[in-house]
Amino acid sequence: MRGLPDNWAGPNPDLLTGDPIVGWVGESEFGLITFGSSSCPVVAGELHVIDSDDVSIPLSASPNDPCTADMAATTHVFDLPSEVTGRPVTVRLTNEEDDAERVLTLR
Repeated sequence: MRGLPDNWAGPNPDLLTGDPIVGWVGESEFGLITFGSSSCPVVAGELHVIDSDDVSIPLSASPNDPCTADMAATTHVFDLPSEVTGRPVTVRLTNEEDDAERVLTLR
């Protein structure tokens, strides 16, 4: 989904840094907001449970081409699996292109 959901309960996005953020969008759903071209948004893969308070989400580049030279927010919504019972939740974002990992906290 483009932009922020109406029920966003997370930190305010910062378009200047373009850093991804996570926040709650329901009792058992959370959103991952990524930033990039509106015509080529980041693709979020399937959520994987690591532990009772730790999940990972693989990210990859958009297959679209060409891309517009703009900056837009895209929200990826995930159901939190029932086996994730701890709080806060560590959300690990992995990038398929360079094996980089970014660690976010869902409070």
